[in-house]
Amino acid sequence: FDSSNGGSTRVYNSYSNSTSSCDDTFEKSLRISFTTDGKPDETTWELRVDSEVRLSSGSLSGHAYTTFVEETCVPVESCVRFFVCDTQGDGLESPGVFALMLDGEEVVRDSDFGGFKSYEVNVTRTRCTAPEHVPMPNSHSISKLKSTETM
Repeated sequence: FDSSNGGSTRVYNSYSNSTSSCDDTFEKSLRISFTTDGKPDETTWELRVDSEVRLSSGSLSGHAYTTFVEETCVPVESCVRFFVCDTQGDGLESPGVFALMLDGEEVVRDSDFGGFKSYEVNVTRTRCTAPEHVPMPNSHSISKLKSTETM
């Protein structure tokens, strides 16, 4: 992003496992790249592994046109879902977009999700059996995450 337009890239790593420490036999690396639009306070996201919250955005307020990158390891025999919510129901406006990469392969890319959408990440190419729609809690905060500025 052009810093003169207020954009930046921040790498947040809130989970103790990084992609370099994934066990190739039992885990796959999952990377979330999320670029906010001009109204970041409207949007939140959450990653659930076997119905437990693994990562979440918390409040993105004050981070317009900012790219956040999260990485974690997910068990190969797990149900992985990504939930995204926009309080105004208009998704992300350009240049806002998010992408999920599993072991380096892009598996989801979207910006036009309306008010709420869930995405299933097929870690083992089998479908999840847990219910799809799970309400997103508001208790997580991005301020709890460690950040490192990158250019």
